[in-house]
Amino acid sequence: MTAAEKRKFVSARLLELLAPYGYFSRYGAIWKYSMDGKYVVCISSELASYGELNEICIDFGSFFAPLHIDSYAKKRLALHRLDLAYYVRNVGLGIPLLNFHQSFEEQVDSILPFFQSIVFPRLPTNDDLSDYVSKSEQLFQLRTEAFQGIPHCIEIEEIAFAYLSLNRPGKALHAVSQYAQQCRYAADYIGNHVEIFKYDIEKQVRYWDKKRQEALTLKNAIQTDEGKVFESEITHRETESAELCRQFFHTSKR
Repeated sequence: MTAAEKRKFVSARLLELLAPYGYFSRYGAIWKYSMDGKYVVCISSELASYGELNEICIDFGSFFAPLHIDSYAKKRLALHRLDLAYYVRNVGLGIPLLNFHQSFEEQVDSILPFFQSIVFPRLPTNDDLSDYVSKSEQLFQLRTEAFQGIPHCIEIEEIAFAYLSLNRPGKALHAVSQYAQQCRYAADYIGNHVEIFKYDIEKQVRYWDKKRQEALTLKNAIQTDEGKVFESEITHRETESAELCRQFFHTSKR
C-alpha cells in the first residue's frame, strides 16, 4: 500500500466505529464538527519513515480557544492533541506499534482496542457543548497522565470560557482550581527530578509557577462577578471560531 492508501485504511477502520456519530473523512483525516456544540474533533494517523503506523492522533478544540488554521498545514486546524500510542506506552498499558515485524494491518489491529477502550468513550458524539467540555477535560487528563502529571499545552482559559458561556461559573472555578494544583505539582516534580529534566530546571519551574499564578488570577476574576468581565472576549472568540469553521468546512451560515 502507498502512504495515502495506508491512511485511508486506518480511517476506514476507525469510521466503522465513528461514522454513526457524525464523524466523516475529509482532507486525509476523520472529522466531526458541531456548530451547535461549538467544537471540532480531528482524528488522523501518522506513518514512520518506512511506512509503519507510528501514531493515532486525536485533535480537539472548542470555539472558545479560539480556532485557527494550522500554520504548518492548510487543511488542518490548530487544535489540542492526544497521541494514543504515546499515552499507552507512557502509562504502562502496553507497547503498541513497536513490533516492526507485523504487517500494516496487524499494526492497525494492535492499536484499535486501545482506541475503543480509551479514546472512544471520551469523544463527543452529539451537539451538546456541555458534553464536549466534559469529554475534553477527560482527554486533557489523559494527556497530563502521559506527561507524568504535568499539564502540558492546556489552555485553561478555553475550558473556563466554555463553562462560563453555559452559565456554569462553578464548573469553571473547579477546572481552573484543578489546573492551578497541577501547575504547582509540575513545578515541584520538575524541581525534585533534575535527573530526568536536566536542562533549564529553574526556567521550567518558573514557567509552571507563572502558569499557576495566571490560573489563580483567572480564578479570582471569575469569583468576583461570576466571569461577567469576560463576556465580550467569550463572544468574540465564539463568533470568530464559528466563521472560521464555516469557511473551513464550507458550510452555510444559519
